[in-house]
Amino acid sequence: MNISFDNLPEDKKNKIIQSALNEFAAKGYERASTNVIVENAEISKGLLFYYFKSKKGLYIFLLNYVIPIMYQKFYEYADMNITDFFERLKNWQVAKLTLFEKLPLETKFLIKAFTDIPKELKNDILIIYSKYTQDGFRMIFDNIDYSNFRNDIDKQKAINTIIWTLESYGNKYMKENLDEHGNLIIKKDVILNDISDYIEILKYGVKE
Repeated sequence: MNISFDNLPEDKKNKIIQSALNEFAAKGYERASTNVIVENAEISKGLLFYYFKSKKGLYIFLLNYVIPIMYQKFYEYADMNITDFFERLKNWQVAKLTLFEKLPLETKFLIKAFTDIPKELKNDILIIYSKYTQDGFRMIFDNIDYSNFRNDIDKQKAINTIIWTLESYGNKYMKENLDEHGNLIIKKDVILNDISDYIEILKYGVKE
């Protein structure tokens, strides 16, 4: 991104960002039109490419713009004082649902980005996803009390198994519960009941 973008008045920056988010969230990376973006942002295409170099540059900028906002809001909604691992997981899911409801455009944009990854951007997106996921998990699981875990199991492997299960469930839910416009349909009671069931199974196992 050209540093000149940072020097724009906030209202102009926000108009460009919102125009781009709307277009990419509605159509995905490959079908999104920079012509539509500049028309709605009321700037020239030359200026858009001056600021971001390319369509890819704009998309990468948006990912690095949106994800920190989502994490910031998540930490506002989540209770990080809960030290019990399983209770924090439940609280985490409630915080995520609140986040999705409060920021529907940003949620729609990220769902498109991470569930239908453009081939041209696959490596870039996976690097960004990995970075923020690692940072997020490190903070989410800070100050957790693991004393109720069995001593005869590898705690890190147990945590990984639980996280993979919940992430897989979340990804599956997001793919299967989009309306005709690509907006996420949030069935809060269904999601929380499913998550509680998974956590109980993982917490106590399946063997009698």
